[in-house]
Amino acid sequence: MKTATKVKDIDTDILLEKENIDLDSILGIHKAMLLTMKTRGQLEKTFSRADEAKKELSSQAKAIARKGIICWMLDKTAEAIKCLEEGSSTDEAGYILGLCYLEMGQNEKAHKLLAASYKAYSDSPEVVGSYLDSLLKTGQVDEVLQALQKVKSKFAKSPMLPYYQGLCLEYQGDYDKAEEEYENALDLDSEYAPAIFRLAYRMDLTGKDEAALELYERLLHLKPTHINALINLGLFYEDKGENQKALECYNTVLNIHPNHPRANLYREDARSSLVMYYDDNLKRKEQELKRLLGQPLSEFHLPTRARNGLDELNIKTIGE
Repeated sequence: MKTATKVKDIDTDILLEKENIDLDSILGIHKAMLLTMKTRGQLEKTFSRADEAKKELSSQAKAIARKGIICWMLDKTAEAIKCLEEGSSTDEAGYILGLCYLEMGQNEKAHKLLAASYKAYSDSPEVVGSYLDSLLKTGQVDEVLQALQKVKSKFAKSPMLPYYQGLCLEYQGDYDKAEEEYENALDLDSEYAPAIFRLAYRMDLTGKDEAALELYERLLHLKPTHINALINLGLFYEDKGENQKALECYNTVLNIHPNHPRANLYREDARSSLVMYYDDNLKRKEQELKRLLGQPLSEFHLPTRARNGLDELNIKTIGE
């Protein structure tokens, strides 16, 4: 088992003061923020004086873009998009804006930017993975497979390759082979969170509750915290009547992402369940319906035309 990640002290003020900052440094600060509340607190202080960046940097456009990057790190996605669209268009800012679009379900916009990032940062597994995500979310499964062939030699020992092979197989409806690819990814790295989560999700969908629960709980011990795993694990605990554990899952999510809509909704439900009595059968039906209605549409393979229509209507979940 891998040892816990040791986080070095991070100077978040470089986001406001350093004229040029590379993508690795930006992603390093973001990862540190996800790992420790201390770094998040530092970043929030940096954000409070973000308007001062125009005094330190060479242009107001660059200062606005830096503020957008900080907003992205702090889960202020809508504000991040506004700043990054207005600010200077560096490679780093373009990549972060692409991630913001992806998070907000603006997949066509995301793909355009992330394709450019892929060309600029083709050696970065994070960027390559984000580009592949944008292809999948715009229904371009064949293009994902082609891209995987191109990067095969560069990332030969990376669990990313079988993981995305598995995602493609899921999109094509070959679920058994998809699960095999996720297992192959975990053979390369037993703590590769995306593959653990996707395998857990497959177990969840097929009613293999014990296997799903074991996989979700494995993710609890990994850093950074896997947000979707915590959400699903919280719902599992609610199904079992362990509402305190469920509440702890949602609180953990909200400590990292205070504006997370599903976590806020489910936390209120879990709080209510601690003080109110529900008929067990009715409660389980309610939880199953809540889980279904809360599923993001991005987890389903839809035709591009249908996905674009839903995006235009700002419909993000089955419930909506």
